[in-house]
Amino acid sequence: MSQTNVNQSLLAVYTGQGKGKTTAALGVALRAAGHGLKVIMIQFSKADFAYGEYLFVDNYHPFEIVQLNKGKTAGQTEEELHLTFRQTFAYAEEVLLEGIIT
Repeated sequence: MSQTNVNQSLLAVYTGQGKGKTTAALGVALRAAGHGLKVIMIQFSKADFAYGEYLFVDNYHPFEIVQLNKGKTAGQTEEELHLTFRQTFAYAEEVLLEGIIT
C-alpha cells in the first residue's frame, strides 16, 4: 500500500446558542490529533477559568487550544462583542495563512 503526504487544512466553525459546540469541535480535533495531525482549536471563551478540555490537551501535542477573550464578555455591548469576534476570526485567519501549526 502506498502512502501519500497531503498538506491540507480544515477550518470548522461552530456557532449558536445552546450546548454541543465545544463537544463537536473536540470530537473532530481529537480524531485528527489521534491520526498524528497538528490541531489548533481557537475558542471564544465567556468565562475566565480552566476548562477540563484545556487542562487535558495542554500536555498533549500536537493539539493546542487557544482561548481568546477569557472572561471579558460580561457587560460588553453588542458592538464590543462583534469587535471581539472579528479579532478572534482574524487570529484564526493568521494561523491558517501563516501556517503557524504546519
